[in-house]
Amino acid sequence: MVQAMLWLKGAFSERRYELHQVIGEGETVVIYCTFHARHTGEFLGLPPTNRPFAVRQVHIVRFQDGKGIEHWAVRDDAALMRQLTGEPTMTKPVTAGAAPGQ
Repeated sequence: MVQAMLWLKGAFSERRYELHQVIGEGETVVIYCTFHARHTGEFLGLPPTNRPFAVRQVHIVRFQDGKGIEHWAVRDDAALMRQLTGEPTMTKPVTAGAAPGQ
């Protein structure tokens, strides 16, 4: 998780999450939010555009012994790329499970 957050920090400045709803049940927390930032660093092969953007996301985190042990996310990546480039698709495909930038 730390590595992913550092990757986002390198690509986007002015990062903030607007929380719309947070639901907790048992060991699971669901977060519905909008991620706001400005594209100021390389992202998936795309050079900085300096464009601001806002994309909706849902994060589901399962906790055990006070630590997040599983995380799932649903992001609108097409909307992100449309805002950064005007194109609806990513500049290069991302393989599930691959580290950022691979």
